[in-house]
Amino acid sequence: MERAKFSVLIPVYNVEEYLRVCIDSVIQQNYSNLEIILIDDGSTDGSGQICDEYALRDSRIKVVHQQNRGLILTRRTAINMASGDYFLFLDSDDYWAPNMLEYILLLIKRFECDMIIFNCKRVYPDRIIESEALYDDLTIFTSQGKSVLYKDSLESPKLNSLVMKVVAREIVDVDRDYGRFADVTMGEDALQSAYLIKNARKIVYTTKCLYCYRQQTGMSKSLFAQGMMSISKVRSELHKIYDDGICDLENSVLISYKNYLKSIAIYILLCHKNNPNDFKNVFNKVKKMDYYKDAKKMVKCILPIYIKFILFFAENNFYIPIKLAYKLLPKRFKGGNNK
Repeated sequence: MERAKFSVLIPVYNVEEYLRVCIDSVIQQNYSNLEIILIDDGSTDGSGQICDEYALRDSRIKVVHQQNRGLILTRRTAINMASGDYFLFLDSDDYWAPNMLEYILLLIKRFECDMIIFNCKRVYPDRIIESEALYDDLTIFTSQGKSVLYKDSLESPKLNSLVMKVVAREIVDVDRDYGRFADVTMGEDALQSAYLIKNARKIVYTTKCLYCYRQQTGMSKSLFAQGMMSISKVRSELHKIYDDGICDLENSVLISYKNYLKSIAIYILLCHKNNPNDFKNVFNKVKKMDYYKDAKKMVKCILPIYIKFILFFAENNFYIPIKLAYKLLPKRFKGGNNK
């Protein structure tokens, strides 16, 4: 264990302004037994050249240049190349805290765990904010105790992020085919994290902020209509993954359905305004999905009335009320950007 090898998996796409800080934060760690896999996913700026520059300077760095395939398949490429005992994920516009790997190795040796979940600092242009702790420091989840994580994963996005996890190679679903999720643009982390949480035997949570997460940068995503299809596919899959009969998830499933339909309503308001043709095409597919129908059936009695109205009007192609509802939407939603 003393010389455990870490594989650091970094998808790269048009982040030349931040990429050097990202890579430097890894190579300057005081633990050296690692490999850094940079997958340039069809960048059109200078990101690819920066990757090559670092590979020439450090033999631990491997670079692949590929045509744009999207985040989920780019990460799968990196996973299949990795040779380490433990995998970590890092977005190329973010960076690590100093001595992160040293602390992670200490926890691995102390607890003999196969997953660690850690906290982050959110980095804004004018301030840095430490995220609130999810659980007590050094909380351990094993066996049926993982039901807490199952429930929290269904009820909220707080456990979704891959970049705030370190996972042992043996729990990574290296051979799983994610091809049918190639078009997923929202919820990739939730999908891939679910299998890891399910496979882990012992998970340790630390409140330490080891990851520095930039807000509103080049890797941020706009709220496009395709996101409706993405979250529908991902949420449906999450319910299947966590429904193993070990714990009672009925209430969490209902909360998940309710949050999902709220998200769809926000997409309807924003996407109909910004790109009505795209919106209609995607929503017509979403409303025919079994997951969407099940969600409406299961939580129709507890949905807020305004959500019911928005879904009803969209399903029946009646858009005047939707346009009026958009005008009442708080400004914080109208920006439509989230990383």
